[in-house]
Amino acid sequence: MIRPIQTITKLAESTFRCSWVGVENSTLKLNFDVLIDHFQLEGKFCLVHWQAKPRNFRKWGVYCHSADAYFSVKFDKLIFEEGMTVKALQIPDKVTHTIPTAVLIYLNTYVQENDGLIWIKKAGEGNL
Repeated sequence: MIRPIQTITKLAESTFRCSWVGVENSTLKLNFDVLIDHFQLEGKFCLVHWQAKPRNFRKWGVYCHSADAYFSVKFDKLIFEEGMTVKALQIPDKVTHTIPTAVLIYLNTYVQENDGLIWIKKAGEGNL
């Protein structure tokens, strides 16, 4: 079976559309503003979530706030630098109808792409 191509389109600040070409009902509209506003998030951080659909093609999603960019990555291509602060955040489903509603937040971090890997790294001097 040939794996379909995934597309990611930036719709607005902190908002993206993610879909698989040729896969019915695979489109996700991801709005990270709801989480950012609800938890009053500021600074450099990354939000990590498991994509809600489609089954058999789901990946991890990573939103990098400092770059206002979204990445979709397989579990074995997602690398975390040591020593980061991580917290779980979740908005009750009745508060919003947007996704994602639950994420892991990595504080004071940024994303670096390198050779097909997505690295979540600590921000600091000389880094984003």
